Amino acid sequence: MPGRRRYGPAVDEATEGAAVTEPVVVATQTVMSGLVVRWYRNIADAETHAELISASRDGVLISGDVYLHDLPDEWIADAKRAHEALKADRREEARGLATHRHTKVFGGDLEKISHG
Repeated sequence: MPGRRRYGPAVDEATEGAAVTEPVVVATQTVMSGLVVRWYRNIADAETHAELISASRDGVLISGDVYLHDLPDEWIADAKRAHEALKADRREEARGLATHRHTKVFGGDLEKISHG
């Protein structure tokens, strides 16, 4: 459709068309759904809440403007794993997929998580 923005991660406009290989993944506690794990194309998209995928105990959602074939299979597999973990009340397992976290409880800047 003319005028619709495609959010698919195959190309990242913020990096002048470079292919996206590593998503920004943020785990956020919510009132309605408990922990939600969200996949973003880059920090700018995370800061503007333009997620590609979100996983909660209820399931895995793909953003309305994202084509499934544009998403790497491993991102979908990780989202499914997060959903299964959250459904089984294994929040820390799902939270372990996060690559970034907010510096404040209700937002703040995003900082990279050092795993290891």
